[in-house]
Amino acid sequence: NALREKGKEDLEYITASDDYCKALSDKYEKAARLASDAGFDGIDVKCSHGYLLNEFLSAYDRPGIYGGCFENRTRLFFECVDAALANAGKDTFVTTRLNACDCFPHPFGFGTDKNGNPDLRETKQIISLLAGKGVGLINLTLGNPYLIPHINRPCRNAPEPEETGLRRIRDITGELQKAFPEIPFVIPGLSCLAEKSVDYAETALKEGVCSLAGWGRMTLCYPDFYKDWLRSGKPDRSKCCLACGKCTELMRAGTVSGCPVRDKDVYLPLYRKEVMKCTQ
Repeated sequence: NALREKGKEDLEYITASDDYCKALSDKYEKAARLASDAGFDGIDVKCSHGYLLNEFLSAYDRPGIYGGCFENRTRLFFECVDAALANAGKDTFVTTRLNACDCFPHPFGFGTDKNGNPDLRETKQIISLLAGKGVGLINLTLGNPYLIPHINRPCRNAPEPEETGLRRIRDITGELQKAFPEIPFVIPGLSCLAEKSVDYAETALKEGVCSLAGWGRMTLCYPDFYKDWLRSGKPDRSKCCLACGKCTELMRAGTVSGCPVRDKDVYLPLYRKEVMKCTQ
């Protein structure tokens, strides 16, 4: 609606019917059983980055049982969480990647006010309900990387990435960790700090900002970064993530995600073929 008001009438919209939504919990039941049987340690019910469950959190104007009030907008998410919890094996935990806020203005985004500033009241309601269901680990994130990538994937080459992106992530993670000290929260967005990221994470852990630190992009290009930090006190900058986004471009092209820069023998040919559409 926000984009349509700006003259984007040619946008395509996909409508998920209530009947379609009701059937999703069955898929989560099956997926949870398969994951447990396969020996996975945990199951992530993803509610972030503009994917379907996250979309419903801001379905303020949607009619029916999946839109409008808080109970309806969170219904699909909790139906899927409940399905995963009920069908995960005793040795398999259930977690969620949760958007603390969408970082664009209400009523088009979740967890924000009309100016796009974080308003975490409903986020805290969701976390409280998750805790009551037995979800004991939450990986926080913000925004939608396909619309506003700097919110949750800060750029390494920004003058002060800690201020432009990580400060927001740190403040929100810290507020929620303080509000729910019994729940381990994972702080994201660290890869942009390259060789400084482990020291930054260690400080955040010591200060109680989070309980765990998570790296995404860095693990694709430099899986041994933490071993090198333990060995020498600092990861090798020449191996660190450049925060260029090419791993995400591979994912969005529907192929295997990896680093075409640091692991070019494997992923550069895929990048040329699937993203750049080079035929030779």
